[in-house]
Amino acid sequence: MFPMTSVHDALFKSVFGQSALAGAHLRRFLNADLVDALAWETLERVPGSFTDDLLGERHTDLLFSVQWRGEGEGEASREPALFYILAEHQSRPDAMMPMRLLRYMLRIWERHLVEHPNARGVPAIFPVVVYHGPEPWSAATRFSELVDIPSALRDLVAAHTPEFELVLQDIPRMPDRLLASETGDGVARILFKYVGRGEILQRLDALPEILVAFRSASLLTQAALIEYIVRTEPALERREFAEFFDRAVGSEAKELAVTLAERIHQEGRQEGRQEGVSEGQRLALLKLIALRFGAPTAAVKTRVMAAADEDVDRWMAALLDAETLEALLN
Repeated sequence: MFPMTSVHDALFKSVFGQSALAGAHLRRFLNADLVDALAWETLERVPGSFTDDLLGERHTDLLFSVQWRGEGEGEASREPALFYILAEHQSRPDAMMPMRLLRYMLRIWERHLVEHPNARGVPAIFPVVVYHGPEPWSAATRFSELVDIPSALRDLVAAHTPEFELVLQDIPRMPDRLLASETGDGVARILFKYVGRGEILQRLDALPEILVAFRSASLLTQAALIEYIVRTEPALERREFAEFFDRAVGSEAKELAVTLAERIHQEGRQEGRQEGVSEGQRLALLKLIALRFGAPTAAVKTRVMAAADEDVDRWMAALLDAETLEALLN
């Protein structure tokens, strides 16, 4: 089975990794003056990831650059602005999110200086957090909120403390009218909001702009959206699923949905067979151990059932030649 975080990652990267859809998403939620100050036609994705390896299962990141609009003819060219979009996949907010973001932003700046050794400054970074956990976001959104100082001295210390505010998008707490749009990013937001509730088709059906977005999306985007639904709604009847896409989106989407659902179903059956074979091999080994050396202890049973496949294969091959159980397992 796919880990659920990998399923969320796949949709996030497939949809928001497209510059056009990432731009549509950002413009929908940013300050209007900031939106007007940027030349969105220059938005492009910057390769790389800046998160900690140990947190890869809960954080997924994307980086984009965009030029400032309206630089004067005699004005020195500025560094492009950077938008760092971090998806938070955990069920509850990360209490130290501003601290993590500061670390990731420093990595972005450090890489920029390595690539531009003559730079006299660094680009502006706008950190955006896309959160879709069931618990409302209650953690800090400003770095200064993490700094433990007496409240009476906060203004005095502020000038000596790093400060920034992340752009928080707490998807499940946002109204559908704000999330939905006629582009693929709107569909992804609605899916993130209603994932796992068993009502996703009804929610999609109730939002005309979402159906427009589905029909106008590229085949690649449609596939990512449909696969997400299949993987996060395992109880969904395939007949109901196919009928919905045939009626609401079109016959091509229906065929795509049926094909993806069948492929994922076959993956599950294959994984089930592999797990069954793997467990069967271990049980067979324990029976042979009992015949050769006497009933195995609880510790031996635990070790065999938890062993790697290659160890089980090796023990099977060496069973007849081993003089003792200890020699076999060690």
